[in-house]
Amino acid sequence: MDNHNSVNGIREFARARGANVSYAKTTSKLRIDDDLLESMLQKGEKSTTPKLFAFPAQSNFSGVKHSLEWIERAQERGWHVLLDAAAYVPTSPLDLSVHKPDFVTMSFYKIFGYPTGIGALLMRKKMFATMQRPWFAGGTIKFVSTSNSDQHVLATDHEAFEDGTINYLGLPAISLGLAFMKQIGMKHVSSHIQGLTRDLISGLQSLRHSSGRKIVRILGPNSAYRRGGTVTIDVFGSDEVIIQPGVVERLANVAHISIRSGCFCNPGDSEMLFPEAWKDIRRIITDTGDALKAREQGLNVAAAVRISLGIATSEGDIVNLLKFLNQFKDCVVKDVEAMEEAAYGNGKGAALGVSCTYTPPPVKSSL
Repeated sequence: MDNHNSVNGIREFARARGANVSYAKTTSKLRIDDDLLESMLQKGEKSTTPKLFAFPAQSNFSGVKHSLEWIERAQERGWHVLLDAAAYVPTSPLDLSVHKPDFVTMSFYKIFGYPTGIGALLMRKKMFATMQRPWFAGGTIKFVSTSNSDQHVLATDHEAFEDGTINYLGLPAISLGLAFMKQIGMKHVSSHIQGLTRDLISGLQSLRHSSGRKIVRILGPNSAYRRGGTVTIDVFGSDEVIIQPGVVERLANVAHISIRSGCFCNPGDSEMLFPEAWKDIRRIITDTGDALKAREQGLNVAAAVRISLGIATSEGDIVNLLKFLNQFKDCVVKDVEAMEEAAYGNGKGAALGVSCTYTPPPVKSSL
């Protein structure tokens, strides 16, 4: 279930060709259910038709790192493997001579910030012969006839899949970005992120209301073991009511802290964490077909706050974020709503009591 919508969308191509689509559920800590996945892969082993197993090396929702051993285990049972590495490779080294998926997806701007809109699908060369493209477009064709509509010859290998003119103005930035990352070293980046993640998780767990209740609940593992620099949380008032993630994000913006709210284009983890809320969301779609209403409901009751650490994140950023979150100490929802109104009404914030105040720090942070 733990897939970005860019992977979820592949199911529509599969269904159009009559294929069955199944999801392997995650555990309550948002890790792969090993026994369930093993069973599903074994069942597929009996089929002689082509099979594709797609999973993320790192969850874009929770930061959980799923075991790369599943690549070989699936291939041994006759599955082709698509590894979504978009959230993984910005802060973790991936050795494709050790782990050998058939396909790997990645996004360059997630690694070094620029350029947007350019990603890569890496394929084992042997896989080109298995690919059947039912259409063609400019740049992918070697010959085509309009007098005989059955005649066309696709380009070979990767050129058959690159429609139109590539973004040649943005490509030099990729070469520079990769050289920059190589100079720093992915092992250093990974070590930096692991240390910051441990500090962040420890700090989040220490945040308490005066009653002793937690201000923050971490969604997913409560340790840095087998997880990347993405930590997703819910923020609670002193009355144990969740403060709407969108409100937390907007107040963070005023404090010059960049975090994100929502389900992060990964509905599977959200459905696992908020099953009852998703029943209502699906009912709205079934009964009314109103996607906007369903989305609004989802943002209210099935969303979270995501903190993402990257190469530019510093220890000071972690300190500023924890100070910001600690300002929710002893607050209830109405207090926070007043904070938001004050912050966006006059840009200065407002004091709401001795232990429930909101004062944006002057230091800019990017998380």
